Amino acid sequence: MDGQNRIAIVKLASHLGWADGTDLVVCVERGRVRVWPGVVSTPAELPSQYRAGRMTLPAAARARLDVGVGDMVFASTASNGELLLLSGADVAQAIDADAEPVPAPVSAPLPAAKRGGVKPAWRAPVASGG
Repeated sequence: MDGQNRIAIVKLASHLGWADGTDLVVCVERGRVRVWPGVVSTPAELPSQYRAGRMTLPAAARARLDVGVGDMVFASTASNGELLLLSGADVAQAIDADAEPVPAPVSAPLPAAKRGGVKPAWRAPVASGG
Protein backbone atom coordinates (compact mmCIF):
# COMPACT_ATOMS: atom_id res chain seq x y z
CA MET A 1 0.00 0.00 0.00
CA ASP A 2 1.38 3.36 -0.94
CA GLY A 3 1.50 6.61 1.05
CA GLN A 4 -1.94 7.63 -0.22
CA ASN A 5 -3.56 4.39 1.01
CA ARG A 6 -3.85 2.96 -2.50
CA ILE A 7 -3.22 -0.57 -3.71
CA ALA A 8 -2.24 -1.49 -7.25
CA ILE A 9 -4.86 -3.74 -8.87
CA VAL A 10 -4.45 -2.95 -12.56
CA LYS A 11 -4.23 -6.58 -13.75
CA LEU A 12 -7.11 -7.76 -11.59
CA ALA A 13 -9.27 -4.78 -12.56
CA SER A 14 -8.56 -5.45 -16.22
CA HIS A 15 -9.57 -9.09 -15.73
CA LEU A 16 -12.80 -7.94 -14.05
CA GLY A 17 -13.49 -5.44 -16.84
CA TRP A 18 -13.25 -2.34 -14.65
CA ALA A 19 -12.55 0.85 -16.58
CA ASP A 20 -10.60 3.79 -15.22
CA GLY A 21 -12.90 5.86 -13.01
CA THR A 22 -15.14 2.94 -11.99
CA ASP A 23 -17.00 3.59 -8.72
CA LEU A 24 -16.42 0.78 -6.23
CA VAL A 25 -18.28 -0.53 -3.21
CA VAL A 26 -16.11 -1.75 -0.33
CA CYS A 27 -17.61 -4.11 2.22
CA VAL A 28 -15.62 -4.81 5.38
CA GLU A 29 -16.21 -8.30 6.76
CA ARG A 30 -14.59 -10.46 9.38
CA GLY A 31 -11.02 -11.06 8.25
CA ARG A 32 -11.44 -9.79 4.70
CA VAL A 33 -12.68 -7.01 2.48
CA ARG A 34 -14.90 -7.48 -0.59
CA VAL A 35 -14.98 -4.99 -3.46
CA TRP A 36 -17.31 -4.73 -6.47
CA PRO A 37 -18.29 -2.03 -8.97
CA GLY A 38 -21.33 0.03 -8.09
CA VAL A 39 -22.70 2.70 -5.79
CA VAL A 40 -22.97 2.41 -2.02
CA SER A 41 -26.52 1.46 -1.01
CA THR A 42 -26.28 0.54 2.70
CA PRO A 43 -24.49 1.99 5.74
CA ALA A 44 -22.27 -1.13 5.88
CA GLU A 45 -20.76 -0.29 2.48
CA LEU A 46 -17.98 2.21 1.82
CA PRO A 47 -17.24 4.12 -1.40
CA SER A 48 -13.99 3.93 -3.32
CA GLN A 49 -12.89 4.34 -6.91
CA TYR A 50 -10.63 2.58 -9.38
CA ARG A 51 -8.34 5.16 -10.99
CA ALA A 52 -5.03 4.84 -12.82
CA GLY A 53 -4.54 1.19 -11.85
CA ARG A 54 -5.16 1.72 -8.15
CA MET A 55 -7.95 1.83 -5.63
CA THR A 56 -7.95 3.70 -2.33
CA LEU A 57 -8.64 1.63 0.77
CA PRO A 58 -11.03 3.38 3.17
CA ALA A 59 -9.92 3.67 6.81
CA ALA A 60 -12.29 0.89 7.97
CA ALA A 61 -10.83 -1.51 5.37
CA ARG A 62 -7.27 -0.65 6.41
CA ALA A 63 -8.20 -1.21 10.05
CA ARG A 64 -9.88 -4.57 9.32
CA LEU A 65 -6.83 -5.76 7.36
CA ASP A 66 -4.47 -4.16 9.88
CA VAL A 67 -2.32 -2.66 7.13
CA GLY A 68 -0.45 0.59 6.83
CA VAL A 69 1.84 2.33 4.37
CA GLY A 70 4.29 -0.15 2.85
CA ASP A 71 2.34 -3.24 3.92
CA MET A 72 1.33 -5.91 1.43
CA VAL A 73 -2.32 -6.49 0.58
CA PHE A 74 -3.29 -9.77 -1.09
CA ALA A 75 -5.93 -9.28 -3.79
CA SER A 76 -7.75 -12.00 -5.69
CA THR A 77 -10.78 -12.23 -7.92
CA ALA A 78 -13.74 -14.32 -6.82
CA SER A 79 -15.93 -16.39 -9.12
CA ASN A 80 -18.80 -13.90 -8.60
CA GLY A 81 -16.76 -11.02 -10.09
CA GLU A 82 -15.80 -9.45 -6.79
CA LEU A 83 -12.33 -8.54 -5.62
CA LEU A 84 -11.27 -10.08 -2.31
CA LEU A 85 -8.64 -8.33 -0.18
CA LEU A 86 -6.68 -9.92 2.65
CA SER A 87 -3.69 -8.81 4.67
CA GLY A 88 -0.50 -9.99 3.00
CA ALA A 89 0.89 -10.93 6.42
CA ASP A 90 -2.17 -13.08 7.15
CA VAL A 91 -1.82 -14.90 3.84
CA ALA A 92 1.89 -15.53 4.41
CA GLN A 93 1.19 -16.82 7.92
CA ALA A 94 -1.55 -19.16 6.64
CA ILE A 95 0.79 -20.55 3.99
CA ASP A 96 3.63 -21.05 6.46
CA ALA A 97 1.38 -22.56 9.16
CA ASP A 98 1.18 -25.96 7.46
CA ALA A 99 4.78 -26.06 6.35
CA GLU A 100 7.06 -28.21 8.44
CA PRO A 101 10.43 -26.70 9.22
CA VAL A 102 13.20 -28.12 7.10
CA PRO A 103 16.23 -29.03 9.18
CA ALA A 104 19.57 -27.70 8.06
CA PRO A 105 21.64 -30.29 6.22
CA VAL A 106 24.16 -32.04 8.43
CA SER A 107 27.51 -32.81 6.90
CA ALA A 108 30.41 -34.81 8.25
CA PRO A 109 33.26 -32.73 9.53
CA LEU A 110 36.03 -32.27 7.04
CA PRO A 111 39.31 -34.02 7.85
CA ALA A 112 41.97 -31.78 9.23
CA ALA A 113 44.27 -30.44 6.58
CA LYS A 114 47.66 -32.12 6.47
CA ARG A 115 50.61 -29.93 6.83
CA GLY A 116 53.60 -30.68 4.76
CA GLY A 117 53.83 -28.31 1.90
CA VAL A 118 53.30 -29.04 -1.77
CA LYS A 119 51.77 -32.29 -2.88
CA PRO A 120 54.06 -34.41 -5.11
CA ALA A 121 53.27 -34.56 -8.83
CA TRP A 122 51.16 -37.45 -10.10
CA ARG A 123 53.04 -40.38 -11.62
CA ALA A 124 51.73 -43.15 -13.78
CA PRO A 125 51.69 -46.53 -12.07
CA VAL A 126 54.47 -48.89 -13.15
CA ALA A 127 53.22 -52.15 -14.56
CA SER A 128 54.72 -55.18 -12.94
CA GLY A 129 55.66 -58.11 -15.13
CA GLY A 130 54.09 -61.35 -14.43
